[in-house]
Amino acid sequence: MSRIRGVAAVAALVVVLGTSGCVAGQPAAEGMSSAAAAPSATPTPTATATPAPTSTPQPEPAAALTCDELVDPVVIDEMVSNGMVADALWPNETDLYGTLHQRFAEFGGVSCRWGAPDSDNVAIYSYSPTTPQQSALLESELTAAGYRAEPRDRGTVYISPEIPGTFFLVTGDEVFETSGTERFEQMFPYTP
Repeated sequence: MSRIRGVAAVAALVVVLGTSGCVAGQPAAEGMSSAAAAPSATPTPTATATPAPTSTPQPEPAAALTCDELVDPVVIDEMVSNGMVADALWPNETDLYGTLHQRFAEFGGVSCRWGAPDSDNVAIYSYSPTTPQQSALLESELTAAGYRAEPRDRGTVYISPEIPGTFFLVTGDEVFETSGTERFEQMFPYTP
């Protein structure tokens, strides 16, 4: 047992003496030449893992409004009480100015028409958010169709050449449309 203690003591002494001059950046111990000192380890750069860029989640596009959500329920009740029904085939290419109204769906909005059977009595309400390019496209189509532009506080109103006509309000980032008179306030997205 004493032999094991002796070997352990010698090993401990060797470890202590062997490491006493191995502190990085310290001069060699007295009596040791700098050539004999253990070279200090220079850290080598290691590649750090760069986290992969995460994409910012994009919000889901808002669902297009339905006709029942677009128009004030009091107005809808009034139209229904006057015998008007929603036109499920609106807008369509065969209808006068139907292609203009199709733009609302193309732009992510909705165009709605109620009418009395066997009558020319109709009410049209349309709304869509727009990009500046979409607004410019619609304005050029309205102008080409004979609509007259008039400035308003919120944008430009395009008035159809027919009486009673339709009215398009183009704000730059939204477009509203009503028929008969300017009744934009009867639509929920509209704020004066």
